[in-house]
Amino acid sequence: MIQKALMPDTIAYTSIIAGCCRHGNIKKALELFTTMVQSGLLPDVVTYTCLIDGYCKKSMMDKAVSLFDEMTKLEINPNKVTYTSLITGYRNMGNLGKAHELYEKMWEGGIFPDDITLTALGLKSYEDEKG
Repeated sequence: MIQKALMPDTIAYTSIIAGCCRHGNIKKALELFTTMVQSGLLPDVVTYTCLIDGYCKKSMMDKAVSLFDEMTKLEINPNKVTYTSLITGYRNMGNLGKAHELYEKMWEGGIFPDDITLTALGLKSYEDEKG
């Protein structure tokens, strides 16, 4: 795009970042993220969530949490997908305590889980959670 004098916007950068993360190239995704910010574009919750999910899939939870903290400091509110990515990352590492902490934080923030979130915690439905 840049070679053709088309300047990418946040959506374009986020789409490419998401693709890099899906293919396991978190290094390239982070380079693009840095380029995006340096060019004056502001990342949004989707941009951050793509990177967080990429780090979680690589079991790099410290990096994922660091991005989560950065995002919240910038007053970019995490969404259900952000939390579910982190919960899944912790579950995959066997840290169910952290996964449940995030689940509680999610509820406290007024964000309601879906079936994907509940499955990440080993619950099949809201009824399983209650019982």
